[in-house]
Amino acid sequence: MRRVLADRLLHQCIDLVVEPLKQAAHLGIMMSDPQGFSRYCFTPLVAYVVDTPEELVIACATMNSLPVTMATRKDFGDPIRHPPRNGSSTLANITAIIASISPSDLVAACKRYNLNGVDLLFWRNWLAANPSSFLTPELLHHLHKMFWGHNCLWCTLVVGSQEIDFHFALLQVCTGYHAFKEGISTLKQATG
Repeated sequence: MRRVLADRLLHQCIDLVVEPLKQAAHLGIMMSDPQGFSRYCFTPLVAYVVDTPEELVIACATMNSLPVTMATRKDFGDPIRHPPRNGSSTLANITAIIASISPSDLVAACKRYNLNGVDLLFWRNWLAANPSSFLTPELLHHLHKMFWGHNCLWCTLVVGSQEIDFHFALLQVCTGYHAFKEGISTLKQATG
């Protein structure tokens, strides 16, 4: 319950901070362009850069699902392209849950839909906001994890650790970069 309350508080705080942007998305606002001319502008939510746990909170998804698609843990790794996690379907599920149960049962009912129990999402009334569109990966950690957790592991399984180590040992040493003279298969931890 503590996690759900923290998630709700996060959405409430973000909602307060971005309210002027949401108003500008609906009504528009006069802003200056780089040449100093006034332009009538709108502010849609186009990108929210966070790492995966925060993406789940923003998308109102549970830890056993993905923030941008409807895939759940049992679907991870399958070749099927799962439908995007649309904001409209998330909001419709929350509305249906709230209408059918008592407030004390909200969190348990949300779990059945792979929702985290937040009922007032900050993006609910932001024009054209859709988590599957605006959530973007935090590149440092996502690419780092993708390389070490997937690509490097796959290459090592295919050609063997001795072959990978041999090729890394052959790389020419460049000034300012670390050389792996012993290879990379014995690394216990790699940081970005």
